[in-house]
Amino acid sequence: MAPNIPSSKITLSYPLYAAAIHPHDDSRLLVGGGGGEGRSGVGNKITLLDATSQTEISNLAEIELSRDEDSVTSLAATSIGESLVAFAGINSSSEEQKAGKNEHLRSFIVTLPAKEKSDGSNKASISAVEGGRTSLFTPSTAATKETYQRVIRVSRPHPSTTPTSLPRLGAVATGLAPKGQIIVFNASTTTPHESDVCGRITLAEKQEAADLDILETSSDGDYSLAYCTDHEVYLYKFSYNPNTKKAEPIFSKPLFLHELLHPDAFSSPARPTFRALRFLTPTLLVVLLNRPGRSGSEVHVLHIAGRAAGCGDVVLRKRLHSSMKAATGLDVSVLQSDDINGDKQFVIAAAGQDISIEILTLDYKGDAKGGEGKLGKLNVFTVLREVHPLQMTSIALSTFSRSAAPSQPPHIRLVSVSMGNTAVVHTLPLIPLPPPSKPSTKTKTPTNRYVLTSPQTSTTVATISSTLLLTLLVLLAAFLTQNLFVEPSTSKLPPLPAPLQSVLDSYRPYLPHLPLSFPTWPAPAESTSPSVSPSADADTAPTDTLHEAVVTPTTVDPDTGTYGTAPSPGPTDMDDEAEPEPVSEPELNPDVDPTATKLDTDTESEIQGEGGGEAGAHGDAQSNAADPAPPIPAPLDGTAEAT
Repeated sequence: MAPNIPSSKITLSYPLYAAAIHPHDDSRLLVGGGGGEGRSGVGNKITLLDATSQTEISNLAEIELSRDEDSVTSLAATSIGESLVAFAGINSSSEEQKAGKNEHLRSFIVTLPAKEKSDGSNKASISAVEGGRTSLFTPSTAATKETYQRVIRVSRPHPSTTPTSLPRLGAVATGLAPKGQIIVFNASTTTPHESDVCGRITLAEKQEAADLDILETSSDGDYSLAYCTDHEVYLYKFSYNPNTKKAEPIFSKPLFLHELLHPDAFSSPARPTFRALRFLTPTLLVVLLNRPGRSGSEVHVLHIAGRAAGCGDVVLRKRLHSSMKAATGLDVSVLQSDDINGDKQFVIAAAGQDISIEILTLDYKGDAKGGEGKLGKLNVFTVLREVHPLQMTSIALSTFSRSAAPSQPPHIRLVSVSMGNTAVVHTLPLIPLPPPSKPSTKTKTPTNRYVLTSPQTSTTVATISSTLLLTLLVLLAAFLTQNLFVEPSTSKLPPLPAPLQSVLDSYRPYLPHLPLSFPTWPAPAESTSPSVSPSADADTAPTDTLHEAVVTPTTVDPDTGTYGTAPSPGPTDMDDEAEPEPVSEPELNPDVDPTATKLDTDTESEIQGEGGGEAGAHGDAQSNAADPAPPIPAPLDGTAEAT
């Protein structure tokens, strides 16, 4: 379960569209937005916020912008000397754009004191002024001037470099342009101009960059720029030349890394679209994509394996929670690595249209020899729901530096803003992780690194451990069950310890003693209808009554399961004689003694002969062939007498 995450909230006077965090002090936040051009009552502003307290956000300073120009659409922060520099995307007025002039890139210089006093008495020492404005995009030739600065990013410094050793590079991308453009410039100056441009990337017709990120990949001055369109990911590399004091492109054109394919080109032409991406390491990218038809969002991790086209392979993927039908933003925080192997943890935050933020963690195990490290799996840390009253427009994660705020518990901050004029800050507490027990070969003593959650074991180890534990539990349950239902005197199992056996014996009287073998299917019940037992001697057959019971064959209906009378067998091919006519049962003479048991042989022959010679002969044959049974008495008349 995720720990309790403290949060604070502030409501400003204008809708917010962008947010940025001071690179070295996560308690200083910049947010921007506004009502746009010509909208009365709602101004365009950039606000500096103080989030030192985990339960309250205070407004330190505001920069009032012209209401004749567009609102703030993108924002990035960097530090130059002792000042905080904010780069913002703000379009010029409609009249200036029609004249072919759109100074979309603005810079603002914010001077901060060391720290405000608790009573806020030195708050007035904060100053914020506009540093400059310029146009880096090629002017649009379209009839309708709708191009704006959609994205801006500033490079993250390499961990092994000092903040002033190499310049910071910035990158901006267009939105709603006939042809998308990406411009890389030197962000170490407060007033960038055309001379500070390091590279230009022109995209295909009607193609734009959905998002981009730029990273300082080495202490030698190498930079990598990654950007994604709706369905493709590209990589562009730069190298800083100390002679010219400029970063020069290494590739003549961007390197294609990865493409989203159609899931089923025969049934639907729709395919997923990329929404955002961030660097984890120089060879690892995390990308956020939305499935077609607002059917969900996913996070993928790409591994850049070389410089060949299509060298970006998906090594991890994670489906975000089901209520997030479409994702809107992504950011990453790379936590401190250890000094021995380079192990570290990445914190990934993804915002969705359902006003929720899902926070993931990813563990990275480095290689002490400098080779490729190993990735763990994407784990859900928590899901923050109903963060804002209206749609979120931007999120940002701070970087962790233990020296930045040594008096506070280790943490990172997650900032999110919305169209509902609200800014929310979540403080994510970090926990210390001791260094590996292996002795360090470096000169400095290894220190604790900090993580959001304890590193997870690998999937294979976790699966094997769970399987073995489950197997042991099943065997133990089966062993105890048999000892519970089987008497100890008759059991062939090994005896249990006396205390455990006594506990089982105490429950034995309350349990049914079930058989240990499977029950057999019950045999069908025998017929209760009377039957005649065959007799070897007809004279010994029972003759205590004049009329014996006539046996009627029965059958079982397979459909209904009821009993019925079996049909009489018909004539066969072996029987050449005609079937004799049925003999009706004679009526009894009241003068006959019912105790008589046998008739005279001669009289019986005469009575049987009255049925005709041929029929009588046939009757004799049937009588001899059948099993011996008591004869049926015939009626007595004047020619026969009972004996």
